[in-house]
Amino acid sequence: MRLGSWMYGACAQIAVTVFTICGLLLALPVVSLFIMALNGLQDAFFVVFGMLLLLLFYALGWLWAVSFAREWKVKLFELQISSLIPLAGVLYLYIDSGVSIPALIHDWLDEGCALVPPALVCLCTCYAMVLVPVYQSKLWNAMDAGRFDIKAVCMVWGDLMIILVLLAGMTWICV
Repeated sequence: MRLGSWMYGACAQIAVTVFTICGLLLALPVVSLFIMALNGLQDAFFVVFGMLLLLLFYALGWLWAVSFAREWKVKLFELQISSLIPLAGVLYLYIDSGVSIPALIHDWLDEGCALVPPALVCLCTCYAMVLVPVYQSKLWNAMDAGRFDIKAVCMVWGDLMIILVLLAGMTWICV
């Protein structure tokens, strides 16, 4: 693995995460107005909407990162492995803390960073360890086939949503 590829994948993962967080922060005022206008709806609706928005920003970030990787002649395998390094670092912090992962996943009442429970951050990191390489591969293949258009991106995003629902369902069944 070349040093530049390692740096690109790790930096891309961090940049996509920052892009996703900033996108959500910029979308909060619009979402807040939407919530005030539709005050009678269930909270689950807004949680689902927020998760879809989160995945949309994450998918767009990886769309740009994979397209730049193709321009800079980074190999797909190198991009996939190196983009998992920051995620593995976050998981290492959880493992190093001494708390077992099953105990952490069951603890939704503890407030972590920015009022987000550590259980959610841990689960999202675990899901990202699976979803990121799959999403990168699907985007890469969509660009290879020359059919890289909105329909292809929506199909890839739909596949990402199906995999996420399956992972969340398996977590819910196992917990």
